[in-house]
Amino acid sequence: MTVLAAERAIIGDDGREIQLTLYLGRDAVAVMTPSPQRALALAGELLAAASRRFDAGFGSHCTPPPRRGGDRQAGKRAQRDAALRALAGLMGDDTSVEQQARVIADRLARYRPMPVDTSPERLLMHEVLDSGLGVPGAERIRKILRSGPSLT
Repeated sequence: MTVLAAERAIIGDDGREIQLTLYLGRDAVAVMTPSPQRALALAGELLAAASRRFDAGFGSHCTPPPRRGGDRQAGKRAQRDAALRALAGLMGDDTSVEQQARVIADRLARYRPMPVDTSPERLLMHEVLDSGLGVPGAERIRKILRSGPSLT
């Protein structure tokens, strides 16, 4: 049996046949067109071999990197928070943050979009609701207002 040391394997599927191509550098050194049943068997053998390596304590260099989180909605949240700060800026500086948060939460709860909104306040409320993040409560709005600069 000849063992082939390939650097990478590429699997292609054009809808008619499955093709496994092994490459050494830029050169294709082997091409295989397995049946769907053989492809499943080959995949099963690869999974079994890999799991044996993990079970034996080998493959620490092969372990997948730890999943990293991240805030998928960070952009939306930043845009919504900026709109909330701008909305508070329209209220004036003579009211406290707590009062601004309560008023904004109340107005957002009652806000219904119109076919044509032209006032800056209504446009900002529409932007907050259009973010898809839901309507924040007064406590959350208060934290948002305290966390960043006001945008007037």
